[in-house]
Amino acid sequence: MHPRRTRKMDSVIEHLGAFSFELSERGRVAVRREATPVYLEQGREVLSEGDPCETILFVERGEVRVFASSSAGREISLYRLKSGDACVLTMSCALASRLYPATARVVQPTVGLALPASLFRTLFSTELALQQFVAERFFSCLTDTITLVTQVTFEPVSSRLSRFLLRQASCEEPTIDLTHAAIASELGTVREVVTRTLEFYASRGWVSIGRGRVRVEDPGALRALLRVDAGDS
Repeated sequence: MHPRRTRKMDSVIEHLGAFSFELSERGRVAVRREATPVYLEQGREVLSEGDPCETILFVERGEVRVFASSSAGREISLYRLKSGDACVLTMSCALASRLYPATARVVQPTVGLALPASLFRTLFSTELALQQFVAERFFSCLTDTITLVTQVTFEPVSSRLSRFLLRQASCEEPTIDLTHAAIASELGTVREVVTRTLEFYASRGWVSIGRGRVRVEDPGALRALLRVDAGDS
């Protein structure tokens, strides 16, 4: 990743204040000297599979999707980086001197801090607050990954799709602006399966389908389907 500096050039320490850990004065001085405030535009690929992890991105605001992909072009989302996050895979690769095993792409314009991997390793060895932050992120990511593997392995697509629609929609905004292909990438399946399932939902009046969007019309029916699928598993 080779980020460019933010236009406003706010102080690095002000950016660092968006995160849940507090460094020692020595650590803050090192960050002020070596870290770079960054702005990443939507659609930008931050890291690709096989890249060296030369910098660690700490997201102040915005959103970055981290996903795995197959040789056939199928994708599945692993997790998303939002305000106050840093990429677990990037941190682990930097600590272990490994290449990045996934892809990270900006889905909403993102502001944050880029720390050189060498600085991150130094801070990790000396700053207890950063160690705790990394441990918490590892635990959270591991828990989410176990949930993801369990769902993909044992749950039907209908359950995963229903849960995704309910999570993305809300009472105030029940419309989800995603294509069928994008939803399939989130769920680790193929577009045809998502389209077929959504068309079945639409025939029951549970959702309505438009070009590049899905509107949840009957969230209660989707919750009921989840309960039925859970009882059948």
